[in-house]
Amino acid sequence: MKRSILLLALILITIAPAVAEAQIRVARGRVGVGRARWYRGVGAVGAYRWGYGYRGTSAIGDARRGMADVIRARGAAAESASKATINYQEAQSRYIDNKLKWTKTYHERKRLGEAAQREKYARERAKRQKYLAKKRSTPHPRLTASQLDPYRGKIYWPELLQQSDFAKLRTELDELLILRAHTSTTPDLGEKIFQRARAMQEILKEKIKTVPVHQYISARTFLNLLVYEGRHPPA
Repeated sequence: MKRSILLLALILITIAPAVAEAQIRVARGRVGVGRARWYRGVGAVGAYRWGYGYRGTSAIGDARRGMADVIRARGAAAESASKATINYQEAQSRYIDNKLKWTKTYHERKRLGEAAQREKYARERAKRQKYLAKKRSTPHPRLTASQLDPYRGKIYWPELLQQSDFAKLRTELDELLILRAHTSTTPDLGEKIFQRARAMQEILKEKIKTVPVHQYISARTFLNLLVYEGRHPPA
């Protein structure tokens, strides 16, 4: 029973398209016969009304209208593609123009920036050269007569440098300055004075947090001048 039903279903599925196509052909034939009878039944007036008052259809007319629609669609597509191409080209042209303008602006800013930088360096260089020239023309401060007697080599030490921490170096410097006053300045003698004064500066640095500020500044200034004395002849 089941096999019979399945076989019948297969037959129906197989012949269904053929039946449908036959029905369509019959319907078309009927429409064609009806149109032929109608054409024979109308006279001149009917033909006039058909041409101006009605819109007939036929296979050829439908095909022609369909072809016309296809042609119009292709034309519209071509026009859209043409407009799209033109828009793309205009956008590309604007992009290139903007890029060229940006590049030109970038290089112009870079050039101006480099010029401003060179001008800044020139001003700084001139300022530095002016400072160095002024520094060379201005004599370096030396120990005054109240701090050092250049003829006897007597040093008048600040209060802070008279502490016992500086005693050994202080004695050595006293002897070196007296020797320089009675002989002449030599590279070896000047180097010894310089080294002892630098050693006293290192000891002084360790006292920066334990001594009064004004005493520290006075002692530091004195030693800076004493270091300079070691590299130069008596004033």
